[in-house]
Amino acid sequence: MFRVAGQPFRPFYVALASFLALSVFILAGGLLYQVVASARDEVAFPLPGRLVDVGGYRLHIQCSGSQSAGQPTVILESGLGAPGMMWTLVQSDLAKHRRVCSYDRAGYGWSDPGPEPRTARHFASELHSLLQNAGEKPPYLLVAHSLGSLITRVYTADYPGEVVGLLFIDPRHEAFFERMPPEALNIDTRNFQNARWLKLLTRTGYTRALGNFGLLSDFEAFLAPLPDDIEAAAWARMIYRPAHWDTAVAERESSTVTYAQAGTTHLPQDLPLVVLTAENGWQAWQTGNESSDQTGRATWFALQEEQAHLTAKGKWQVVLGGGHYLYYEQPGQIINAIDELLNR
Repeated sequence: MFRVAGQPFRPFYVALASFLALSVFILAGGLLYQVVASARDEVAFPLPGRLVDVGGYRLHIQCSGSQSAGQPTVILESGLGAPGMMWTLVQSDLAKHRRVCSYDRAGYGWSDPGPEPRTARHFASELHSLLQNAGEKPPYLLVAHSLGSLITRVYTADYPGEVVGLLFIDPRHEAFFERMPPEALNIDTRNFQNARWLKLLTRTGYTRALGNFGLLSDFEAFLAPLPDDIEAAAWARMIYRPAHWDTAVAERESSTVTYAQAGTTHLPQDLPLVVLTAENGWQAWQTGNESSDQTGRATWFALQEEQAHLTAKGKWQVVLGGGHYLYYEQPGQIINAIDELLNR
């Protein structure tokens, strides 16, 4: 009989060794699956725009349409965890009569990962370098969704001569974490924890496997409004890309600094500003507790309205029936707001 240290080899150790061997085999298989599938994605979903060096790493930018004399270029800034392709429905329409650019922050979409910490001032500096190096010329109208509003506030404060207008869509207020009810903030914490898990699981191929078996229904519903080719690209360059979740977690980890940086900015008071608030955007923080939800809704709308007063030429508008992702649900409302800003 086989012995270890003079004792019979117990069935427990046989089972443990088998389990460890099987775990290593599954992990190695998942890693290989992810590597091979990612390589296929590189071929299946080629770069739609171009990569521009911003100081040792490259950001992806996609510009379309023509810049008319005296008219600004529209720059689209995404929220947390969103690559530039999320603006597809807005950009395709705007490009018919304006110059418009979307881009991927470092680590998202087709962009290279960038240095940390991932804070608003760093994002603003990256965007400034990107536009300069890409040959885009100011003036700019900055259009920002959610977290992106904090970035564009810092950009405008740092480069005030380049910006002629701001459009915020369901923007984040710098006091969000201080003023929203704890129950709503618990949802944000859970989302952060989920992103951390996805950071781990996506690298091992597990996220991709779940998606291929139709077990990621939340993501399916989220991406469904996109055109088929863009939806497929979003799965490959967003949901199944490890760098995407690395970046989303890094941005969230630096959020305290980002919010503080935006909160200390001062915008030009004569700058035109429109804040679009989705009527149902607050439901992202809905808990099911009536008292908490009433407080959360009231606080969310108060935070939204306050941001329209960041300049003396601000306007607040609630989009009826809209959810947080207005660029999917009602892109026409965004385009109308842009036209309004440019015709003031």
